[in-house]
Amino acid sequence: MGAVNSRGGKLVLDFRYKGQRCREQTKLEDTTANRKRLKSILERVEAEILLGTFDYATYFPNSKRIDAIRELDHKREAAIADCPTVSNFFETW
Repeated sequence: MGAVNSRGGKLVLDFRYKGQRCREQTKLEDTTANRKRLKSILERVEAEILLGTFDYATYFPNSKRIDAIRELDHKREAAIADCPTVSNFFETW
């Protein structure tokens, strides 16, 4: 579960995505209205993560983390491709 925090008077979204802690600074001042607005956005982000439809670049297009997440995706895809299927395992047996 994520959180909306304050750092230097600006609000920060803090959540986990693909096993990584993600913190994204916003330009919003720390006010009650802005916290409510970011909590709503955070709920959408967490729902999309749960559904598997979250696109990091859509929500945070200027983030430095985008390249790291894409690299992580490529590594996971490569690991899945190297994993034998049930039929391959059955034939080997």
